[in-house]
Amino acid sequence: MKSHSLQRLLRLRSLLEEVSRVDLEARLQELRRMESIHACVRGEAASLSRRRFAEIAEGRRSDDWREMQVLDAWLAKEKETLEAVLSQKAREAENMKSEYLEHRKERRQVESVIAARAHKTSQERGRNDQRQLDDWFGRRIRSREN
Repeated sequence: MKSHSLQRLLRLRSLLEEVSRVDLEARLQELRRMESIHACVRGEAASLSRRRFAEIAEGRRSDDWREMQVLDAWLAKEKETLEAVLSQKAREAENMKSEYLEHRKERRQVESVIAARAHKTSQERGRNDQRQLDDWFGRRIRSREN
């Protein structure tokens, strides 16, 4: 493969890696936001339940327990829904991380091929230079002998 082809391939791999990295960062940010929402809902649910129980215990509210049961059922369903979404977002983030790491590995492979080719070319150039120098000295010595 020619050098410019390898350079184009490296550029393509680098761009794919960058896109994967940006997607991964977006997924992780979305996951953090969902975790924050989940924590907030859990905290609000606990706070609301404590306030309701305190109001009933103090006698300020005489609501029946059905309202509390409906509220608890709604909060449980909300928690279950958020946990399902959070789990899905975590799986998506893990998949994006795997994709990013795969693209990074591919880019590094191309870089190593380019580096190996450059090293080989440098060695060949050095050998050619040495051969030319040896030939020049050989011709010079032979011309002095004649």
